[in-house]
Amino acid sequence: MIKDEALSTIQVPKEHYDFLDYITPERWMSYRHQIELVIKSGLKKVLVIGIGDNIVPGILRTQGIEVETCDIDQNLKPDHLQSLTELDFNGKKFDIIICCQVLEHLPFKEIENALSRLKQATQSILIISLPEKAFRLSFMIKLPKMNNFYLNIRIPLLFMKHTFEGQHHWELGTRENYKKKFKEIAKKYFNLDQCYVLESNPYHHFFIFSILKS
Repeated sequence: MIKDEALSTIQVPKEHYDFLDYITPERWMSYRHQIELVIKSGLKKVLVIGIGDNIVPGILRTQGIEVETCDIDQNLKPDHLQSLTELDFNGKKFDIIICCQVLEHLPFKEIENALSRLKQATQSILIISLPEKAFRLSFMIKLPKMNNFYLNIRIPLLFMKHTFEGQHHWELGTRENYKKKFKEIAKKYFNLDQCYVLESNPYHHFFIFSILKS
């Protein structure tokens, strides 16, 4: 468990995750994508870091996936009450770890420590998504008997410095070039297999990592 004083880093109350306010169509599509990645992997032991509204863990369990959760907010009743920078599962590893829209809540100087601890707990795959600040213009085209087609125009705000607003210490797409810095740190611990913006939610930039063999 984390120390009591660490709980003061909780940034939002439980009410923040009210379904009608929090679950936008775009966020729902991001959840679906996380769940799809796990199901298609065929792996069964998953750790979800950052419970939020508990939708992703809940749906995964209905699909026969063995899920454990980790969060710093004891009010969310996680299986593991720990911070990312203090992760310790006594040698236990998970097939897949999902850590989506979480890392930006840490100061960037703490990211390497968090990633090193994630490696210790990851057996195969690490799924991360991060917010990307950009000017976005999106279109969805729906044709009969065909999948939705998305057209996204994204212009990263590389001229803009990110300012901490109480939740996100940093975001991709700003002039600090956090995307490059994040990838450089992550590659010390993982293979970067995929890196892409989710078409149905272009604010979420996904990184799919596998374990770096020593």
